[in-house]
Amino acid sequence: NTLSNITWSAMLALGAALGGLVAGLFGVPVALIIDAASFLLSAWLIWHIQTAAGHRPTDQVSGWQDMVDGFRYVGQHLRTGLTASVKGATQIGSPDIMIAVYAAQLFPLGEGGAVSLGLLYAFGGIGAIAGPLVANRLNDGGIKGLQNGIAVAFGVVAAGWLLFGWAPSLPVAVGAMLLRHMGGSVNWTYSSVILQMRVPDRFLGRVFALDFAIFTLMTSLSVWVSGLLLDHSGLGPRQLAYAAAAGSLLPVIPWLWLNRNDPARERISAD
Repeated sequence: NTLSNITWSAMLALGAALGGLVAGLFGVPVALIIDAASFLLSAWLIWHIQTAAGHRPTDQVSGWQDMVDGFRYVGQHLRTGLTASVKGATQIGSPDIMIAVYAAQLFPLGEGGAVSLGLLYAFGGIGAIAGPLVANRLNDGGIKGLQNGIAVAFGVVAAGWLLFGWAPSLPVAVGAMLLRHMGGSVNWTYSSVILQMRVPDRFLGRVFALDFAIFTLMTSLSVWVSGLLLDHSGLGPRQLAYAAAAGSLLPVIPWLWLNRNDPARERISAD
């Protein structure tokens, strides 16, 4: 799980840095053409993936029934449902909106702030790489350590937003995005690991589908609400970052309360 997350994070860091550099030096159209070519390369690589010959699902169940079964399982296992909400809860406050606004309005560097944008995304990617690597050295991989790591990571996300709101310069804002993505990456990785440890294989795919659905919904809402508040509420980007810091701490309360007497902490760790 850490390796999978680091792969995504490394490409975010590298792609953002290159995108900002190319857009800043050669203009946005050139960057978009190169980006389009990268998707064609991805399609070519996916086309050549080899799958096991003759592999077919053993049971034919409708997608609707799969979804219903997943919701039913989560409804009967509240801790699992809460874990499946961690990725979505981390999306309080939209980094995409805030990075774009900071790059264009507060710390513009390069054409239209393209270089600033690339730096903020790149260091966000570096933070996403560093988060799980640092956290993995501070716990034993048992479910108790993973749950505590998520609680701490929500605090790290809030600290990143707080620093981002205060940032007097681009280097400080870059450091704040690094910190925010460190916490977000820990939450992403550790919630996935806990689900894999806790959920029976026959339900795991359906629970992960719900996990990603919640994440996608919260990401979309966060982008929309952040833009709406910036345009119509009178809040500036710094005030919105402070609000994101406060909102990012809210999930810690139900997380700690529901996991306080989790019998799986000892059982799964022992297994």
